[in-house]
Amino acid sequence: MTLDVSASAVLTDREPVMVRRLRSADAAVVLALHGRMSERDRYLRFFGLGTTVRAKFAARIAAGFGTSGAGVGCFRRGVLIGVAQCEVVGDASPMFVRPDS
Repeated sequence: MTLDVSASAVLTDREPVMVRRLRSADAAVVLALHGRMSERDRYLRFFGLGTTVRAKFAARIAAGFGTSGAGVGCFRRGVLIGVAQCEVVGDASPMFVRPDS
């Protein structure tokens, strides 16, 4: 994924935010976002990732995944407030989801 675009959005509290693809230089702010999470929240979201592993994970999200994926950040007043990541694994065949009968 080589797309490098950004978009403005407005949160429900009318606060403007900027959403953009993360870059390698964003590793420190991704790690800082993880650092602002409570220990319990980090455990539940990351299954107890230790400090060393979190730093590597943050760097990987910020650097992207080559052509197989990307990390996206939401910034409010210049501060990273959320991260999403996507990664294509395998042959990327379409997957269909349907509700239980």
